[in-house]
Amino acid sequence: MGYYHDSKDGQLPYNPNDVDIRQQSFAVHHIVEMIKEEDIYLQPEKRRRRSEEWNKEQKSRLIESLIMRIPLPIFYLDGSRTPWRVIDGTQRLKALYEYIEEQEFGLVGLEYLKNFERAFFSDLPFNYQRAIQTAIIEAYIINPGTPERIKQDIFLRINPDVDKLSVWKRRRFYYRGAPMQFIDKLARDTHFLDATGQIALRARNRDEDREYVLRFVAFFCFLSSYRPPYNDFLEYTLDRLYDFTDNELKHIYSSFKKAMDAYRDFWSDLSFLSDAEFSDFKKLRSIDLFEIWSVHFGLRSGDELEILMNRREYAIRHFMALLKEGELQEALQSTSFNAIEFRFRAIHDLINNVIYRYAY
Repeated sequence: MGYYHDSKDGQLPYNPNDVDIRQQSFAVHHIVEMIKEEDIYLQPEKRRRRSEEWNKEQKSRLIESLIMRIPLPIFYLDGSRTPWRVIDGTQRLKALYEYIEEQEFGLVGLEYLKNFERAFFSDLPFNYQRAIQTAIIEAYIINPGTPERIKQDIFLRINPDVDKLSVWKRRRFYYRGAPMQFIDKLARDTHFLDATGQIALRARNRDEDREYVLRFVAFFCFLSSYRPPYNDFLEYTLDRLYDFTDNELKHIYSSFKKAMDAYRDFWSDLSFLSDAEFSDFKKLRSIDLFEIWSVHFGLRSGDELEILMNRREYAIRHFMALLKEGELQEALQSTSFNAIEFRFRAIHDLINNVIYRYAY
């Protein structure tokens, strides 16, 4: 659990009084209606491995259990936002929705009700349909106001296998839907691929691409809100993306494309530290260079970027001078509040001096 929330030995990473969870009972037909109305988010994960998907027999046994009035294991739902997210129980809810509402499959592999093999929901006798629809399922609902770190810890404790996955696989499981779809969209954009051409020359790492993109979105949107730990800040960004309107996402996307074009034109072959000029800065990473410059490019107007491009060599020389002074280079190797603030302010001041003062 340490990846998300480091804590001192013997101390909890948060106040237990902040845990706000209620238990609630639902009739199956109510849950199905919530899914239909998109009050519960149940879009299938395109990248979910087939081995993790329930087959028709597993789904059929679930339906058989409801007819037989056998209680299902408890569900966990994040009710802190709309639509609700499923923390535990995705495959069970999908089975219910696909059988009752979409009628995607007939029952197979039943243990007791063998007379109803291959029966769709509409084929069942009314009393069986009624038994399924009125069956009661129990769920724990995370209430609004519960801190994000608590919701993540609940998710990982209920899904212990997820905690063994890579950082981005964990994020993909937890931030299903809009956040990951948006990050994926930006990571596939040709403007980004062109700007990061040196990555493309390597075996392209999609998770690495997403890390670049997420850093841009995080600091472009929430720079003034930054607080360490760094990974918590990135995941704060993913969580906030659920609340963004279509127009806000379009603005970020437009600014991102503008920033990528500027990044490509400004840095050219220097963009991924391939030039000998950077040989003195062994600890400087391409992703940190990308982070500070791409965000500033995204925040600048087209006219400002045009002036900056015309004075590109001048700006790069002064950036190199800043690195040699040492303080910026040290700030690029830290994720403390002061370091993040310093490195973004340094590039902001450098760009302003290049555009508006002509001299440093």
